[in-house]
Amino acid sequence: MKTMNTKMWMSALVFAAVSTGAVAYAKDSSKISTEKVKKETVEAVDAAGVYAGEKKEEFQARMKNNLNEMDREIEELKKESESKSAEVREAAKRKIQAVQKKRDELNAKYEAFEKSTSKAWTRMKSGMEKAWGEVRAAYTDAKTELKK
Repeated sequence: MKTMNTKMWMSALVFAAVSTGAVAYAKDSSKISTEKVKKETVEAVDAAGVYAGEKKEEFQARMKNNLNEMDREIEELKKESESKSAEVREAAKRKIQAVQKKRDELNAKYEAFEKSTSKAWTRMKSGMEKAWGEVRAAYTDAKTELKK
């Protein structure tokens, strides 16, 4: 009987030791998994930053092209207005000045955008898109004025 109790105690002790080792291993494994997840998250954020930087450059090039195109269109509006009556020319002049003002506001945002970080540009992008829409609307308004 005593041998049986001793064997049971020994078995229980071995089981407890093995269980403790398994729990410790599981904790170590979860640490490794947690560390691995943290590392992968940092890598993903870095990759997203690089991707955002590339996208910033593309957006920046598009906005610069938009500004250059608007400069050409403003010059065309000015030339077109020269052949209109004095009344239309005066109304067109005010509309062209409004386009130029909106264009200058967009250019100021563009200059700030050029200096922005990859993280900050995403916040600026929507403002620049809105400003570009306002420039286009003012241009369309001026163009319509010249068709009178």
